[in-house]
Amino acid sequence: MAVILIIIISIFCIFLAGIALFYIIQNTRFRHLVNSTDDLFFYIITKPKKRLTYVNKTCTSFCGYTDKEFYSNPDLFNRLIHPEDYPLFEFLQECQNTYSRPVIMRWVKKDGSVIWVEQKSRNICDKKNNIIAIAGIVRNISHQKREEFAVRESTQVFKELFFSAPDCIFLHEYVDDILDGRIIVTNERTLGALEYTQELLLSLNFKDIIDKNSLSLVSTMMEGLHSVEKVRYEAIFKTRTGRIIPVEINTNITRYKGQRVLLSIARDVSLRHKMEQEAIKHQKLETISILAGGIAHDFNNYLTAIAGNITMAQEMLNNKDELKEFLFQSRKLVIKATDLTQQLLTFSKGGAPVKRLTSIQSILKETSLFSLRGTNIECRFRINDELWTVEVDIGQISQVFNNIVINARQAMNSGGILEVSAENIHVENDDESFIRKGNYVKIAFRDTGMGIPQEHIGHVFDPFFTTKQKGSGLGLATSYSIIKRHGGYITLESYLDEGTTFYIYLPALKRVSSDTYNIVGNELLKGKGRVLVLEDQEYIRETLKNMLNILGYEGVFSSRGEDTIRLYEQAFPLGNPFELVLMDITIKGGLGGEETLERLLRIDPDVRAIVSSGYSNHPVVANYRIYGFKNVIRKPFTLYELSKVLFDTLAIDKKTN
Repeated sequence: MAVILIIIISIFCIFLAGIALFYIIQNTRFRHLVNSTDDLFFYIITKPKKRLTYVNKTCTSFCGYTDKEFYSNPDLFNRLIHPEDYPLFEFLQECQNTYSRPVIMRWVKKDGSVIWVEQKSRNICDKKNNIIAIAGIVRNISHQKREEFAVRESTQVFKELFFSAPDCIFLHEYVDDILDGRIIVTNERTLGALEYTQELLLSLNFKDIIDKNSLSLVSTMMEGLHSVEKVRYEAIFKTRTGRIIPVEINTNITRYKGQRVLLSIARDVSLRHKMEQEAIKHQKLETISILAGGIAHDFNNYLTAIAGNITMAQEMLNNKDELKEFLFQSRKLVIKATDLTQQLLTFSKGGAPVKRLTSIQSILKETSLFSLRGTNIECRFRINDELWTVEVDIGQISQVFNNIVINARQAMNSGGILEVSAENIHVENDDESFIRKGNYVKIAFRDTGMGIPQEHIGHVFDPFFTTKQKGSGLGLATSYSIIKRHGGYITLESYLDEGTTFYIYLPALKRVSSDTYNIVGNELLKGKGRVLVLEDQEYIRETLKNMLNILGYEGVFSSRGEDTIRLYEQAFPLGNPFELVLMDITIKGGLGGEETLERLLRIDPDVRAIVSSGYSNHPVVANYRIYGFKNVIRKPFTLYELSKVLFDTLAIDKKTN
């Protein structure tokens, strides 16, 4: 009996040992499994005394605390919770016997860094619903949160770009008839440009903001969206007040709130159109350049001979007052013809201005008052006493002022007021402006005349366009070309029965200088010395020969550049060099003034050469010093003008460049 009892007890002990071994093996596997996961596991007993009974290795390694710190401080988990999220942790401790929903909160690691976690807990309660233990699983979601924040940030950036963009941006419905699509979302630029409130604009269809003149084109282009994803076209927007804005629109299909919609980005191209119109005007001016240049060149040659002979006769016939007066009147007519050739030259391929630094106060006042002489028009000036210096061709700029004043005079047949103003301005980069950044003298001519019809304003600067019974239509076109060649701008504003204002912007140097404007008088400045003249027209050579004799100079003439070089080179060994060389820039069938001077400079680097031409399109005329010339005289010229140029050039030290 005792033996049987011992056997039974042994079998029972083996059974218990097997159960214990099985439990140990299972527990070891469980711990190994729990410690190898990325999630954090913990188990806390709250009754009879709060203590941590289990925390896995992931929790200790991730939070930075050791096992000993966790097990010795049962309140450590409270410290892990971010202070701002502690109410969420308290919410998790509400008594319930099922796992709570995951809660997103922040934990603070031992080193103070913050992580985002998703915590799910189960509160174990007794029969009286008192919490006796807490089991929890915590997952690190910091990576997901960073991605979420990045998406949220990019979304915010997109919103800021959308609503503050300089272009008009809006979403509109994608329907069968695209023009009938309602506007869904728009930005501030669209509201400002179209002059609508947000509420009113969102009540409109796309076609409501398109001008009727471009509806057909827009409809055709938008139909293409049924076969392609994106279209680009130009249209005209119509604002709430009736203004029109030319725009370039890019439209493509996108999605918004799960629906296919259209995204349109419209850019105001008013400035670009204005620049294109400027280019068209310039192109129109070029159409008569060849004819005008050739006529002006030959005409100036004739005028040179005429003006020279008249002034010589005027000096030689001092005792015949009646004849002298007749010659004086003839000279005045020649000057008028000269003005005509200057206008034609402006239309030629070059017409480059011969510039010099000056203040334009005197030019502005004298030209305006002279052009209004004998009229009942009052001229008022508002000119800054410290106008900046400009670099201009005084003759050409005077012509511009004269043309504009005459235009105002014709617009005020019954009298009126012409206000002339000038001020210094600095232009910054501005998409709304057609003027480049820089310093300018801004000049305004404001009359109280009849004004110009709006349909004619775009043609005011066109050659031969005029609304007057008298006039060639060249005045304002000439002015436009002159200002362009000076690197400036000219524009106007005009309204019927309210008058016209012309604005001129001339590039300026930011400094004030004395006014150097002066007109050559009738004083002969005589001299002496030998002058070598290169001129291919015989009648001009004859005229220049007599003019030089009267002025006290000895003239030697040649019709080809090659002969001029030979004569200058031969004069050196003979000890009778030339004091001056006067050369036409354009010689038919031979070397002109520019090429001839290049070779003369090899012979004598100090040669004093004067360039003469009635064809001012050549860059040498405008920039004569760069090419080695000491002075310039433009045809036609009088005896007095020639005397001054020769006198001034002789005064230049041959050793001075």
